[in-house]
Amino acid sequence: MDRLKAIVFGGLVTFSLIISAGPALAGDWHRSYRYHRWDDVRALRRDIHNDRGDLDYYHRDLIRNRRHLDQDLALGANRHQIARDRRAIQTDLDNIHSIRRDIWQDRWNLRDLFDD
Repeated sequence: MDRLKAIVFGGLVTFSLIISAGPALAGDWHRSYRYHRWDDVRALRRDIHNDRGDLDYYHRDLIRNRRHLDQDLALGANRHQIARDRRAIQTDLDNIHSIRRDIWQDRWNLRDLFDD
């Protein structure tokens, strides 16, 4: 009789633990994959939008740095100032290249989300 009570009591405890752990293990099962995909689309579009804003900023900065270099060359600035201007221009070009690569990669990932 004691053995039967132990088995029944153990079964009840085990069953209650399994039932209480169910919702914790469920996670995001209530949302289908379609919603996750749209969340990814929103995130990628937001990222592309922000990257385009950064791209505009670096284009304006590049124009400003080129004008500054032209002024320094016209006024006969020393070689250190000219080297500093050229480094700034190269940094802007590198940033523009990096942002364009990021936008291309984001657009590629965006396209892949719809190729089901």
